[in-house]
Amino acid sequence: MFEKLKRKHRTWCVIGAIICFLVSGVVVAFSIDDIKALLLKPAALETLDAADIKEDLKVTAKIRYVMDYYAYTESKGQTTSMEFIIPVGEEEYMGLVCSGSKMRELNANMELYWDYMDGKDVDINDLSVIEVKGTIQPITGESLTFYTEFVASIGLPEEDAAKFIPYMLKVGEIGKVDTGNFAMKVIMFAIFFIIGLVVLISGIRGNNLKDVMKYCEAKGNKEYELQKIEQFYQMQTPVQGIRANEEYLIAVNGSTVRFAPADKLVWAYTHIVQHRQGLIPTGKTYSIMIRRSDGVSLDIPMGSENACKQALDYLSSVYPYIYIGYDNQWNSLYSKNRGEMTRLVQERKAEMQQLMNSESGYDMNNNSEL
Repeated sequence: MFEKLKRKHRTWCVIGAIICFLVSGVVVAFSIDDIKALLLKPAALETLDAADIKEDLKVTAKIRYVMDYYAYTESKGQTTSMEFIIPVGEEEYMGLVCSGSKMRELNANMELYWDYMDGKDVDINDLSVIEVKGTIQPITGESLTFYTEFVASIGLPEEDAAKFIPYMLKVGEIGKVDTGNFAMKVIMFAIFFIIGLVVLISGIRGNNLKDVMKYCEAKGNKEYELQKIEQFYQMQTPVQGIRANEEYLIAVNGSTVRFAPADKLVWAYTHIVQHRQGLIPTGKTYSIMIRRSDGVSLDIPMGSENACKQALDYLSSVYPYIYIGYDNQWNSLYSKNRGEMTRLVQERKAEMQQLMNSESGYDMNNNSEL
């Protein structure tokens, strides 16, 4: 039985791991251009000629002069990004788009440059050097329209207008995505890859039987205890997937095995989760929650509320001394003073055992007549 459950668990884990690894692979495939851009050594924009400017070129830049801006983006009355005009090469110009603190620094340089060009009493040496890095991309969409309109509005001769090349430096971007989006892709890849690895290791190790193996090893004779539990599993008729006797409880759902020694059981109750899509109820999930004296909980899935009732009736018949059903006071007692709740259960168990012994005239603990 255990080998069969191990194989079943291993099969599902391998399938799950493959799915996770495939998702990780898809994330990498969609990020390949960004990864290539990340691995490229950035060029210094100050050393480039206009002819060197091309798509997906990763650069660093030390910017002092900001000539003007041609577009900006607002949200809730606040400017969130700006598209500036900066010099490049010997006498050409290109766009630059950024947000946040870099946008504010560049805007300050631009206004100082305007004051200088207007003949105001300002020192051009007060322009700060603003270091940025990002990727060069073609100017497209509305940005291209605004860029073209800005160049046309200056009224330059065609030869000079041609010096405004249709590229922009996208500050903080790697490839065609910004750094934040790329970081999200990296996180997604890591999450799915790690989950796949954990699931695969779980299948190889047979972690679905971890609690059973731990119990058997603690008993000192692992093979003998495994044989006993397997025999119990084969002989016992399950009630809603649960098998229970005076030594232990086992519930098998698919390849998942939930196991607990009987002497650790304290409380069992129905657990119902109401699912909603917005305010609309979409269904309920039922399970039996079993609380142990060591703080571990077993959540055993059930198909319906009636199935939960049958399972609780069964547990009550096998373990009449544990708490059955949900009660707020019991929940408070278990949460705040689990040791006291455990003591009360053990006390009830001893009283019931003593009553049974006195009625039968036989001491079941010592296997002798009273």
